Amino acid sequence: MSWSRSIRAAAGIVTERTDEEVASAAEGRILALLTPVGWEQIRTQRLGLVSLEMLERAGWEAVSTLWEERGIEHALHD
Repeated sequence: MSWSRSIRAAAGIVTERTDEEVASAAEGRILALLTPVGWEQIRTQRLGLVSLEMLERAGWEAVSTLWEERGIEHALHD
C-alpha cells in the first residue's frame, strides 16, 4: 500500500514498517503447519478468509475440522 505524505501524517504514521518488523512485534502462537500443497488447496478452494473468520468466531477446532473435511494437508502444532 502506498500513502501520500499528508495522509500518512494525518493518520499519525511517521514511518512504514517492513513485514518482518510487524511480524516480530506480533504476539501469537502457531496452531498448525501447512504444506505447500495444503496452502494451494486453501487458495484454490477459497478458504483463507473463511478460515480466519471461523477462527475468530468458533475457534481453532472448527477450522481444523473444516480443513479435515475438505482434505487440506496440515499438521497440528503443539
